[in-house]
Amino acid sequence: MISSIYSIASASFREGYKKRLFHLVGILTLLYLLIFGQLIHYSVKSMVEESQSSILVFVNVSTIVALLGFYFSSMVVAFLTIMSSIGLVSSDIESGTIYAVITKPLKRSSYILGKYLGTAALLIIYSTFLYCTMIILPLTVNVSFFQTFGMSRLLLGLIFFIFEPLVILSLCILGSVTFKTLNNGIFIVCVYILGLIGGVLEQIGLIIKSDGLFKLGILSSLVSPFDSVYRKMMDSIFSSSGILSSSSGLGLFTGTQVVPSIWMTIYTLVYLIACVYLSIHSFKEKNI
Repeated sequence: MISSIYSIASASFREGYKKRLFHLVGILTLLYLLIFGQLIHYSVKSMVEESQSSILVFVNVSTIVALLGFYFSSMVVAFLTIMSSIGLVSSDIESGTIYAVITKPLKRSSYILGKYLGTAALLIIYSTFLYCTMIILPLTVNVSFFQTFGMSRLLLGLIFFIFEPLVILSLCILGSVTFKTLNNGIFIVCVYILGLIGGVLEQIGLIIKSDGLFKLGILSSLVSPFDSVYRKMMDSIFSSSGILSSSSGLGLFTGTQVVPSIWMTIYTLVYLIACVYLSIHSFKEKNI
């Protein structure tokens, strides 16, 4: 069974890497990093001209660059995850490729696990590259995230940064078993947006002390926990600095007015496992 999973995973990894979409996202990522580098350069230049305190410049630039970098990087990874995985199973069914697979002595569970693990490996490599590049680029202008936030917090942030696309992927593969590719794309985007809205509702509910809005936001996050992973990542990086406290005015932008608890993280892990399990079960019952 392990060899079967490995074979499918390897094929899925190569297939995902060879897709034009992945190459297009790669080009867009390079453009994004180029713009990000320019942002760092001009931010440092502007703050040095306006401030006499090198320490203040160092902290302010590190904070602003990190906020913008992690926020947009998270969106880029989510976009790649959704676009590359909405047709993991359904596209094989629609093209007829699946018939060449299921006629072999291969368990359907191995097929689903292989598809998930192969795509997950590709996303982990991409996410790690993007995250590390975001941290290394500021060093070119003597701005160090390592000194501002610390290595341990950046490593913890990396774990959550990788965890988010893996959770999205688990729902994508479940939708790919259940729906056609186009329908699944619409479904996943709607669920993802629901999570973003839910995170905002939680924060607004806390600010205006509206229990109804707050509970509605929590309910949305239970259906779509992706934004809670992002908020946990931001909190794990910034919490010790006090930069994203409610009084700073930045908490609403970054989603850290309401920090998800450890139980929400555990729930999200269970959510991932449940989606993969349901994918396997649904695919076993699916009449192809």
